[in-house]
Amino acid sequence: MENFNNRVFEYRCFNNEIEYLICKDPNYEWVNCIKYLFDRSDSTLSISGDFGCAVFCWYSSHNTLRDIAKYSKSLAYFASKARAAEKLWDYDYGLLDEQLNDYLGLSDENDDYYLSKSERQELKESLLESWNERGGYYMSSDLEGKLTDFDPDYWENLPDGKVISDWIKDYAYGLQKWLEQD
Repeated sequence: MENFNNRVFEYRCFNNEIEYLICKDPNYEWVNCIKYLFDRSDSTLSISGDFGCAVFCWYSSHNTLRDIAKYSKSLAYFASKARAAEKLWDYDYGLLDEQLNDYLGLSDENDDYYLSKSERQELKESLLESWNERGGYYMSSDLEGKLTDFDPDYWENLPDGKVISDWIKDYAYGLQKWLEQD
């Protein structure tokens, strides 16, 4: 994640409707900058710069950029408002491995499952083999059948190894640092 301690913020508001904030390194002017453009009329935040681009929507006409900066303190809430983002998620194979252990109850002392522990371990290995960080799971019908036996609603519950990307964290953290400096 980016270090925001030496960042300079420039803020402008146009016609009490459009707010513009730029977060930049004072030594490099336009390198590693984040530009926030917030339209109060529909609470749409557009972000661009060296950390990719994203659009967030709150569907209200009562927010200001300062409100959005406060909302960004809850990273999950902030990320949930993304409607388009160049890099919203990162995928972590290690995290997926841990999530599957929990999901399949592999570390539970209570072994009260339809499938035996060895069958659940085999299921986990098959899921890990079918997982691709770019697109999620690519399951055969046989694997899907085994997973359905374990969890009929697996498509809602199956972990995916997703974590909020550093870019989204940087967008939120930039807004928070602006609040602190303002």
